[in-house]
Amino acid sequence: MLDNYLSVEPLIKARLQEAARELPKVLAADDLEGVKEASQMTPAIHLLNLPDYIPQGKGDSAIRGKSQIVHQRWLTVIVVKNVRDAAALRQAAGPLISGVIKALQGWKPSKEHGEMYRKDAPYRQTYRNGFGYFPLLFTTRIITTGDQQ
Repeated sequence: MLDNYLSVEPLIKARLQEAARELPKVLAADDLEGVKEASQMTPAIHLLNLPDYIPQGKGDSAIRGKSQIVHQRWLTVIVVKNVRDAAALRQAAGPLISGVIKALQGWKPSKEHGEMYRKDAPYRQTYRNGFGYFPLLFTTRIITTGDQQ
């Protein structure tokens, strides 16, 4: 039974920080409050929780509403800076993107969480003011349980 609905966040953060020493600092949503581009730390990986995906259909339905399968969505955004050009940004981001995929794809954070799967990111790569933003979306499956009475 899952006691903390968002318990996977520190597990993902720790995994990214320990899986490959060459990966940059991992920043969670609370670390990003009020960050301005000019003072943004780079390279960095931002970790954000997106709205859940709740599958509808046979096998994913709740038993009288008591249990339900939920796919939590976690967005990682690799941020790099290079004022020269977009090609240099992609060269800097490429190994970091590979490192995030290697660390998270197929990894099972805990017995309460399913393996991490990569999904289509809801945002495209963006280049702005010498910064490159490269989003990767991962999901993990959990089961939520309501009051059993």
